[in-house]
Amino acid sequence: MTGMEIDALDGDVLDAVLPEVSVVARGTPAHKVRVIRSCQRLGKVVAMTGDGANDAPAIRPR
Repeated sequence: MTGMEIDALDGDVLDAVLPEVSVVARGTPAHKVRVIRSCQRLGKVVAMTGDGANDAPAIRPR
């Protein structure tokens, strides 16, 4: 699934399809946050890593 595909989904649909997704590509920090929150809503334990400064918005505490 790509970031653009994530943008096209509302939260309920993302929650429904995410368990079938193995890879998220071309995602922004905002996409990462949406995926993490969706996983948390589904009762999953979630961790995220990043490889650069552009990931800081996704990993900073909210």
